[in-house]
Amino acid sequence: MAFQVTGFALLAVFYACYFRKMHLQRKQGIKTNQLGRGKSGPGKWLELAVSAGNWAAAAGMVWAVVSDGPGLPVWARLTGAVLSAAGVLMFALAVADMGDSWRAGVPVSEETALVTDGIYRISRNPAFLGFDLLYLGMALLFFTPPSALLSAAAAGLLHGQVLLVEEPFLGERFGPAYEAYSRRVNRYFGRKR
Repeated sequence: MAFQVTGFALLAVFYACYFRKMHLQRKQGIKTNQLGRGKSGPGKWLELAVSAGNWAAAAGMVWAVVSDGPGLPVWARLTGAVLSAAGVLMFALAVADMGDSWRAGVPVSEETALVTDGIYRISRNPAFLGFDLLYLGMALLFFTPPSALLSAAAAGLLHGQVLLVEEPFLGERFGPAYEAYSRRVNRYFGRKR
């Protein structure tokens, strides 16, 4: 029962952060969800797959928490709780530090800023890293083959989003400033010399 309470609390905080930010931006006239909007070709389809994959992973995680089968040993479940909590914290910091430039998907027609402060000093993609840590942690905390598979697929799609959509967009939009930032900060975690 304690694992279930922990799992529901972690998911609730994570998605509350996500939807609260969307709500606050909507009140300012900002369309946060840009996944597949105003795009064509492979980028559009990848972003739509990312959206579907994340919703499927979320449903899989909720199902795994509700069913709370025998799962993995306690040490693995505790490790999962820590990783999930780290993912929630990483995501919350990313959303806060991004301010009004935060979007789900790349904003083709909206102005955003290149954010390099806060958590973005040690990760170019802390929100994506937050999702990945949450997915990995929940897979350990409430292991079921279907939910682990959905989480792995969603993480793979997010990585594709970073490589094939986000980084090319940022390179094109911010040019030399993004190139210099990429030379200083790793894609997911750590600074370069």
